Amino acid sequence: MVSEAPSSPVVMGLIKRVLDERPSRTAPAARFRNELEDYMSEEDADDTFKTIVSRGRYAQLVALDEQSETFSLENPG
Repeated sequence: MVSEAPSSPVVMGLIKRVLDERPSRTAPAARFRNELEDYMSEEDADDTFKTIVSRGRYAQLVALDEQSETFSLENPG
């Protein structure tokens, strides 16, 4: 039985939940990108990741510091 790839809202929920649970409210982006690669090709995972980041920023749910490749709940400035 093959697992279906998680939808963008499911992955965004996972990211938000992980950030909420951590005292630092941060998490490495690679953690979530690697999880996507469990379900799809590296290229598709990268495209999906970019979409999730874009939607998360637009909705002001999460921020991604592109220098440190770290998600947070606050704007990295």
